[in-house]
Amino acid sequence: MTSAGSVSTPEKAPVAVQKTKKPLEKYRIWFALVAVVVGVIVFLLPLGLGQNAKITLAAFAFTVVMWAFEVMPLGITAVLFSVILTLLIPQKVMGPAVTFNGFTNDTFWLILGSFLLGEATVRTGLVERIALSLMRRGGSSYTRVMIYVWISQFILGALVPSGTVRIAMYIPIIVGIVEGFNAAPDSNLAAGVMMHVYWSSILGATIWYTGTNLNPVAMEISKQAGGIEPSFLTWFVWMLFPSILLTVGSFFIIQKIFPPEKEYLTGNQKGNSAGEKVSIVDERLKALGPWKAEEKRALAYFVVCVGLWVSEPLHGISTSWVAILIGVLLFLPGIGVLKKKSLNNISWGTLLLLGVALGMTKIIKAVHLDTWMTKTLLAPILNPLCAFGPIGLVFGVCIITALIHFLISASSAETAMLTPLVTKYAANAGFNPSLAGMAVARSSMGVFLFPYQTLPLAAIWGTGYMDMKKCLKIMSCMSLFSIVWITALGPYYNWIMTVLP
Repeated sequence: MTSAGSVSTPEKAPVAVQKTKKPLEKYRIWFALVAVVVGVIVFLLPLGLGQNAKITLAAFAFTVVMWAFEVMPLGITAVLFSVILTLLIPQKVMGPAVTFNGFTNDTFWLILGSFLLGEATVRTGLVERIALSLMRRGGSSYTRVMIYVWISQFILGALVPSGTVRIAMYIPIIVGIVEGFNAAPDSNLAAGVMMHVYWSSILGATIWYTGTNLNPVAMEISKQAGGIEPSFLTWFVWMLFPSILLTVGSFFIIQKIFPPEKEYLTGNQKGNSAGEKVSIVDERLKALGPWKAEEKRALAYFVVCVGLWVSEPLHGISTSWVAILIGVLLFLPGIGVLKKKSLNNISWGTLLLLGVALGMTKIIKAVHLDTWMTKTLLAPILNPLCAFGPIGLVFGVCIITALIHFLISASSAETAMLTPLVTKYAANAGFNPSLAGMAVARSSMGVFLFPYQTLPLAAIWGTGYMDMKKCLKIMSCMSLFSIVWITALGPYYNWIMTVLP
């Protein structure tokens, strides 16, 4: 699969997205020292905490700084956090059974199985075939093509549990289409296409429980605080109405801010060797050739997996067990589609991060730090807002998440840090913890301004079709829309989680 950084960019495009991080790499040792100093300062502050709680808070502060400056891979930093606690805090208080408990959680295995299934659909070319087949129906109408982009991302959200992978897969397709339409790199059309691709990927992450790892992680942490962990089907029902509002609102805003220079495009065709006119999409679809046996097997595995997820109330096999069983079957000789080298494409760093994140609730609870953090850090902001009920709680969580997102670019890391705290606060304040967890997951994906704040947008930035002015223009509007969307849905989530737990 083509990575975001290897995509050919249009003329005058900025350098690939990976290169934008290189100027900071030589300072990583200094950022690491800053992280250590911050940790030491936090430990020495007179906060009225016990020794073990101070160590945990200091290690947490150290980890946040390491995440903010990406001194090391996020997953490795998360594991380092657990190792520090294991070494510095007595075993009877916080041994490996506590610091690494997230790796035994069912949700961890659900995410691993989903990653394997996603790798199967990507490696076989199934997702590209589906996307191209749908986009082909758009013809020469810009609006119709964009509608089918959204439809394809809706489907691919169920197939591929990573927004970054879905974006990376789409970039060469979209770049080829824009170039075929003879649209200038700085045109509204080019920028609009990229934003439709990005926000349609958010749709895929919103409506499907496995569309992003943030969903199961936020719900599992919420369950530990007394909330609800939905089934695959329950989540879909929860999110159907919000996803419709997200789609309609986002599509309208993008079209309004980046109206295409022309609606019907004739430049999306070029001559082939026989002199016939073929579209860019047709050309790429033809290059895939007829359906391969491994594509059909990957599709069959996906259908069986989703079928078992949806019918969980009938057979009683948990979603996690289904995911990991399908993941294992994908490697079986003869009937599988994955090889040993496919394991190299799995985001193990993300899995390490999530393994630690899933255990964060027990970690801070073991040293009684959860109560102190919610009272000291969250209560001053959320207490006044919670007087307005679920709307106030969700709005406050959105604002807190947006502020922290300036420091921590990875949505996974932000969710890992915030969810245990906001769900604890929600439980103490008499709200459904799952409502708070939902607000974190949704706002960490949609409330931000700059490309560095999320990897999928950084990949989009690397195509050269967006400059900072355009980025701030669209993302400020979309962030405001996201805050209104998430906040207004607070009472709905509160209601639907009670009616359909």
